[in-house]
Amino acid sequence: MTEITNKVAQSGIVSIDLEEFYPAGERVLFDIKDLLFQGLILKEKDFREFIKSENWAAYKDKYVAIVCSADAIVPTWAYMLLATQLEPFAKKVVFGNLEVLETILFDEVLSKLNPNDYADARIVIKGCGKLPVPIAAYVELTRILRPVAKSIMYGEPCSTVPLYKRGLCGVVFCGCFFVGVWLWGLWFFLLWLVVFFCVVLFLLFRLCGGGGVFKKAKNKKAS
Repeated sequence: MTEITNKVAQSGIVSIDLEEFYPAGERVLFDIKDLLFQGLILKEKDFREFIKSENWAAYKDKYVAIVCSADAIVPTWAYMLLATQLEPFAKKVVFGNLEVLETILFDEVLSKLNPNDYADARIVIKGCGKLPVPIAAYVELTRILRPVAKSIMYGEPCSTVPLYKRGLCGVVFCGCFFVGVWLWGLWFFLLWLVVFFCVVLFLLFRLCGGGGVFKKAKNKKAS
């Protein structure tokens, strides 16, 4: 019986699924438009009454995005006041929609990623998952991996879209750079060696009476 070979496993491809980095927890969109007077303005007195009466413990361990989807002017302090009430309970409080919330969460997770773990690797970043991974997370992961990866692809190991491949020009440039440094160091060493031998020969010449020979020749010429 012929053994089935897993060519994907033998190819040395590293697969990264951003869904595995997805922070678990409920997402909540807090829309201030529901607190506006006639959907146009925010009345401070009514807003502060809401702040006092709301059950903020209901947001415990949740990720909250604060936004105002209505075309209204909401003072900055209103968002800040909401944050003071949500902070003791929520896991995270951000200003923006749910996509902004997911982007910030992934930025925090990916900032802890060690790029050196993927040095010289052929990487496939998986896509088309079930969880709402923002496009910004794919962009940020690509930015982190680009300096160290041998190649980056998107999709599945069996069907990918090539994104980046380390070119031969970079390798040649690095090789030429190091060879140039080596040749420069060699030239400097040889120059130093020539100077050293010249000094040694001069000292030996003086010690062996070479200076006296020149002096005698000079006196003979003068007479």
